[in-house]
Amino acid sequence: MRLSLASLQAGSHASSGSTPSRSRARPFRLVLGLLFALPAARAGYDATLAVANLSIPSEWWRESFAMLGAIAVGSTAWARVSMQTNPALRLGVTLRPIQPPNGATTTGR
Repeated sequence: MRLSLASLQAGSHASSGSTPSRSRARPFRLVLGLLFALPAARAGYDATLAVANLSIPSEWWRESFAMLGAIAVGSTAWARVSMQTNPALRLGVTLRPIQPPNGATTTGR
């Protein structure tokens, strides 16, 4: 439980933008991503291997499917951790409030 709490605190620190330079933030985000992706890949390997043991008689095929499961789960975890939380703005695009639905009033009338 300590590892996951430390990872969450580190993630909130990295996403808050409190690091002074981007060059130091990149290795930190890499380590943070690996803290989540590597255990997820191991869990994907173990889960896929357990299911493969129930139905596949060949050892080689079981290991092959387990490796594919590890790659799928690990890459999904990596993608979710590495997603940007803020949208990248293009030149000329500004963030503004969402328009209310048709017929809705915006004042307290």
